[in-house]
Amino acid sequence: RATAPRWRNLRHHGTITGRLWRLSRRHPADVYHLLDGSHGYVALGLSASRTVATAHDVIPLLQSLGKFPVSPPGRGARWVIRRSLAGLRRCRRVMSDSSQTADDLVTYG
Repeated sequence: RATAPRWRNLRHHGTITGRLWRLSRRHPADVYHLLDGSHGYVALGLSASRTVATAHDVIPLLQSLGKFPVSPPGRGARWVIRRSLAGLRRCRRVMSDSSQTADDLVTYG
């Protein structure tokens, strides 16, 4: 199974976070919408009252909890998952595109 090197994943998440935080300071918005809940950690640096997110699934979280018959994510991935959930909890609203995802967020998030 091919995977990206760990440094590449960390650089990816750090780059996304830094760029969005800088952009939000240069160009403040009325609403920030995170289109993917897996990047919820970005919300930690945005105005909580003006940030909303859409969660499409929480499969990485469920994998880390052993809910799927696959190997759990590594330590770095679990850290990103925890930070993403912390960011989602901080958002003014979190939307999901299925009732199952909404239930999973309530139950496990």
